[in-house]
Amino acid sequence: MRKNSFTIITFLLSVLFVIAVFPSLKINADKVDSGKCGADGYDLTWELDDKGVLTISGKGPMKNWEYIVGDTSPWFKNTGIKEVRIEKGVTTIGNNAFILCTNLEKVTIPEGVTSIGICAFQQCEKLKEVYIPDGVTTIYNDAFCDCTGLKDVFFPDSVTSICSLAFDHCRNLTKLKLPDNAQLNVGFEAFYTCSGLGYIVYNPKATYTQDFFERFSPYLYSYYDVVYVNKGHGTVTGKNRSYKKDELELEITPEEGYYVDTVFLIDSNENRTPVEPDNNGKYLCKIMPDSKDKVTIEATFITGGTCGDKLTWILDAEGTLTISGTGKMEKWEITENNTSPWLENKDIKEVRIKKGVSSIGDCAFVGCTNLEKVIIEDGVTSIENYAFECCTKLKEISIPDSVTSIG
Repeated sequence: MRKNSFTIITFLLSVLFVIAVFPSLKINADKVDSGKCGADGYDLTWELDDKGVLTISGKGPMKNWEYIVGDTSPWFKNTGIKEVRIEKGVTTIGNNAFILCTNLEKVTIPEGVTSIGICAFQQCEKLKEVYIPDGVTTIYNDAFCDCTGLKDVFFPDSVTSICSLAFDHCRNLTKLKLPDNAQLNVGFEAFYTCSGLGYIVYNPKATYTQDFFERFSPYLYSYYDVVYVNKGHGTVTGKNRSYKKDELELEITPEEGYYVDTVFLIDSNENRTPVEPDNNGKYLCKIMPDSKDKVTIEATFITGGTCGDKLTWILDAEGTLTISGTGKMEKWEITENNTSPWLENKDIKEVRIKKGVSSIGDCAFVGCTNLEKVIIEDGVTSIENYAFECCTKLKEISIPDSVTSIG
């Protein structure tokens, strides 16, 4: 018994030694089937081994097959195929090539392939990932239709056509990065019933059918690196929700009491273009051709109101409060029902009182603890009681010769 145990241990150690010294050593799989699969005049061959690996080699295009008895692919409904390796030299993947290979899990497509045929991988339910190499220009109708296990597709920028229903019913696709190619054309319902899709990066200058926008508009993100900058109290975001492929529709939400002052689109060269609302109040902006890889949307929010019979005020996003008009400022108290509109406002950094204002009211700027500078233009005659009480950061105030009374 001890001798047998020693013999087994010695054998196992020998196997481990061989693996360690010759890591690339492998046991060859046996050929199960083989044949030809090239288009007329092209010598493409295929071989399927007992591990379920189908290898296609040669030079030129693959044959196109039909989904009818007598003219189907040699791999039609072959449930033994687990992996497809297409070697360099093959230039196309034929129509209906791997349709209903329901156990196919992995595909290797080399550079040099230019197109993936109609229904080429239809109903390959266990296929989880596809890397499409640079050089492929066309993915034909239904090419990956009903690949319900497909989770990731990697597109090169060389792709110019993703045809109708190419990825129909790939319900496990959750995100896509479409080719960054202005010549790209996405066909009708190319991603129809891809119910899991929630994030799509795309080039807005490419061509898409209207159903693409109707179906996926909430999930579209431009290849342009769009940076949103909020100045003041509010938010701005945007998505390519318009059928116009190079247009952003902005969602601008001021906080209560604030409104939109300005909106600018800033390109990568720092050129600023104002964005004005249309007749329906929507902010739509064209992405400019010279935007390159980055655009900035800058929205500024302000607030304002009245502070006298003929006086108005505006507080901008930089913290500057401007009071203008003619006449006296109201007088306030530190009570619940009669306080200044700026009581304890931490956003105010500078106050500018324009010519025409004749007085600064009681308790006007009480508790504006970030106020640093006050500019009072000529014409003000009185600064009333407690006007600047508790303005602890106030460093500079210009009082004109017209002031005769300080409370």
